Amino acid sequence: MIPVLLLIFVTSSSMSSVMTSGNRGQVHVSDALYLKSDPIQILTADTFNKNVLRSKTAWIVEFYSTWCGHCRNYAATWKQLAVQVYGWRKVIRLGAIDCADERNTPICRTYQVIGYPTILLFPPGLTSKKYLGVEMIGAARHSVRELRRKMADYVEEVKLKYDIEHFPSLEFFQNETLPAQKDGNETRVLIFEVDGDELGRGVILDTSLFSGIRAWRVRMTSPLAAAFGVKSAPVVIILDSNNHAAKVMDGLSLSTSALVDALRGQIGGDDLKETAPTYNVDPTAATLGVGGGAEIGSRSGVRGNDDDHDVMDGLSLSTSALVDALRGQIGGDALKETAPTYNVDPTAATLGVGGGAEVGSRSGVRGNDDDHDDFDNEEFVVYERVIYQADLTNALKYSLQHEVALHPNLTGESLTALRGFLRVMSTHFPEPRVRDSLAALGSWVVPPRESVSADEWTGFFDALDTTRRGLPPAVEYVGCRGSSRQYRGYPCGLWTLYHVLTVDAFRMEQEDLARGSSSASSPAAGEIQPQILEKHANGSNDEVYIGELANHSHGSRKRPLGLDVLRSLVAFIRNFFSCKYCSRHFQEMATESLHQVTDSRGAVMWLWSAHNKVNKRLAGDVSEDPRYPKVQFPPEDLCWGCMNQAKGTWDEDKVFNFLRKYYGAENIVNSNRKLTSVIVLGNDDRFELTSGSSKTRPNILAKVTVFGLIFLVNYLKYAVS
Repeated sequence: MIPVLLLIFVTSSSMSSVMTSGNRGQVHVSDALYLKSDPIQILTADTFNKNVLRSKTAWIVEFYSTWCGHCRNYAATWKQLAVQVYGWRKVIRLGAIDCADERNTPICRTYQVIGYPTILLFPPGLTSKKYLGVEMIGAARHSVRELRRKMADYVEEVKLKYDIEHFPSLEFFQNETLPAQKDGNETRVLIFEVDGDELGRGVILDTSLFSGIRAWRVRMTSPLAAAFGVKSAPVVIILDSNNHAAKVMDGLSLSTSALVDALRGQIGGDDLKETAPTYNVDPTAATLGVGGGAEIGSRSGVRGNDDDHDVMDGLSLSTSALVDALRGQIGGDALKETAPTYNVDPTAATLGVGGGAEVGSRSGVRGNDDDHDDFDNEEFVVYERVIYQADLTNALKYSLQHEVALHPNLTGESLTALRGFLRVMSTHFPEPRVRDSLAALGSWVVPPRESVSADEWTGFFDALDTTRRGLPPAVEYVGCRGSSRQYRGYPCGLWTLYHVLTVDAFRMEQEDLARGSSSASSPAAGEIQPQILEKHANGSNDEVYIGELANHSHGSRKRPLGLDVLRSLVAFIRNFFSCKYCSRHFQEMATESLHQVTDSRGAVMWLWSAHNKVNKRLAGDVSEDPRYPKVQFPPEDLCWGCMNQAKGTWDEDKVFNFLRKYYGAENIVNSNRKLTSVIVLGNDDRFELTSGSSKTRPNILAKVTVFGLIFLVNYLKYAVS
């Protein structure tokens, strides 16, 4: 009997390792973490020095990587910070540079950034490219409030060290009386507070943007507190032109809106004007009239003729609550600005922030989401059934030419880790030509060479590319391609690559055992001996090693190849994987359980288990691709029976057999485009979605059946006509 087949062709645009199931609504995605609609200066290799050097403002810059999951999480914090300190831009400006962009690699290497996200602070007037900035240690774990505090600390430090005239003093006012007004038109604000309060510094920095306001912090022990009858803190007093209290706010009355109302009562007409520099305003924007003000932080720093430009009313990118309220409540020409927004979109009709209400949402802040296709999360799930060679090659190439190349100098532990990485790759990478290239690289870094500079490393790659032994050119990711460039890509490719390597190590050992020989790893001549990464907390003698590992005995056996693969991965992650948060978590997993792996089968299963732990931890995280949610692998649609659904436990024998086939050489295809998938229902199991069974999940079966019937009806109509 001829089997009844229902064929549904699924185009490549709807395929993935996992497609979204369930109703999550429609989601817009963007290709970058920061956009022109964000009050963040987007820096590049072409603009970094021009902006940061010789600037009249200080800078705080995030060095990040688009693919880094922790960077994607941190982007919400950085955007919120940018919104809150936008009014500080006459004093300190906020920027970001994407180190995942290979064009920016030289800048990231120059400033010795080898982990993301990294926050560096730069003083004004910087002239030397050799100055590496001041790293804000632990910034990725700080709250927005703590980041604001550290920024204010840095501004205060710069003011004290360099005595920059246009930087406001954030110290407490020490005199017993206030200085006389020069022209009587200055609105003065006194903030009475105790040490450790942040209200005063925030108000001073927020109001530094405007020419008509001057603010001071005053201690409760100051004679001014007694003079104005202040008995508790915090208290804000707005003075009139005679230095008398025009408005006093304390306790419940001390709010931003109340302060703004009071300031508005004191400031009228054209007296409130911004005096900060121009930010990346497009010269073609008709509503701005700024002309050449497109280059933030140009050599001249603050533009000398900004006061001649047109007024911008209602600028919606205010970051401090005070300035936001000022803009909202001081109407007409009362608010004069000479400091347009960062990265103004030249196509925007106004200066309003497109999508600004969605800061920190999964979709980021989009200026123009219409450029991206919507997708319906009700689509049925389709799982990738093959591994793409392009994904493996891309991950390898990026690892060597970007992650390794970020290091100014490779020596000691990092060089040892590189040797181990190259040795494992040249042994197990599935493409023979690539293995030859890796062998050439490996022979170049062996002892007695003790160090490799970044220039030497990239130079050798360039020289290799002139021969037939260079690595293949990078292409788009295929199976690991995300719904936008910020998702999946390199991390997905690296996971896939090491799954393939562990499976190949097992295969190689099994083939050698069948021939009666042994391929278990042993040290080659000149190999560096192991270095201890970390002793286990339980006091055992088990150790996790880094770098190129020498012979490690398990009884009378040599170290299994699969274990060698895993340890090279741990060493690479520790030394080169630039997502700090991801690296730390992976090393913790290795420290906890890698010592339990005793054979190559165990290596395959350890990596599978570790990957599932990561997927479980990141499921629903902002770093998760909304189109490709994190699931426990393999799902039942790929491996029916691998998990006992009733007990929620894995059948590890079935899982192992599945992994051997899924990541085996026979399942790797050399295609730069996704293959058209065929879903087949019937008794011919050659194209089954599941492993060893014709069953599928009921919801999948129902959806496939519906689509199949529609296809069949349309086909019959066509045939009859």
